[in-house]
Amino acid sequence: MGKLDSSLFILSIVNVSRNLSTHVKSVIKNCLSVTGVRNKNDSFYNVDDALALFNRMINKHPQPSIVEFTKLLGAIVRLKRYAIVFSMCRGMESVGISHDDYSLSIFINCFCRLGRIDLGFSVFGKMLKLVVKPSIVTFSTSINGLCNQSKISQAVSLFDEMIERGIEPNVVTYNTLVDAHCKNVMISKAEDIVESMIKRGIEPNVVIYSALIDGHCLQHNVDKARRVLQLMIENGCLPDICSYSIMIKGYCKAKMLDEAMELFHEISRKDQFLIVSHSPLLCTVCVN
Repeated sequence: MGKLDSSLFILSIVNVSRNLSTHVKSVIKNCLSVTGVRNKNDSFYNVDDALALFNRMINKHPQPSIVEFTKLLGAIVRLKRYAIVFSMCRGMESVGISHDDYSLSIFINCFCRLGRIDLGFSVFGKMLKLVVKPSIVTFSTSINGLCNQSKISQAVSLFDEMIERGIEPNVVTYNTLVDAHCKNVMISKAEDIVESMIKRGIEPNVVIYSALIDGHCLQHNVDKARRVLQLMIENGCLPDICSYSIMIKGYCKAKMLDEAMELFHEISRKDQFLIVSHSPLLCTVCVN
């Protein structure tokens, strides 16, 4: 795994940090006393504990590997304290800790979650120019950030670049692209992506099938949506409550209430627990 020269990365982070909004800067200031929910894999209970652990790590001799630091950064991300990650980054760089593709992917993810995909790409661009080879995680993170901002064409271009670089896409990458195309009512292109996915030997999962169902419903093609649902079952991919809810909602919006109730009763016969435990959700879907 390639390493990025510390001095170069310090400059890159300083440059992008200068462009952070006032909101993000205030988050850094205010987050220090915010309590988070402990994950079973975390060795701290809140942000104060995380910062204390971080300080122990950077002052330890010998210092922990970048892998240990990325575990901590990942835990901070799960607490949704994205701005603190940048502060920790500067601390890591100040003691000469070099980053790898995974830690840089975390930084890109934080920028994307803060709505600053432009700053995320400034990090991504430096990775391409320097010695760190982007991984599938890096590309998937960036693609997801673009899709979240409905920059679909740029996401597809980045996906194509990932293929050109010999990085094999995984089901998570496909999930992101298919869902984004369907939400933007580009169902035919979504189906092309699924076809390409299958040719690569990756079977669609419940997320992708549900996205296709939703895409057809958004275009008022409930018959096609129902065929996707049936194909999903025939291919051995069991629909979940979200899949059924999307289909029922599609029927309701098309004023096909008889079909909606028929599907409602159909799934109740198949799985009594499913229908009882989620009936409020299904009723809400039908009402809306």
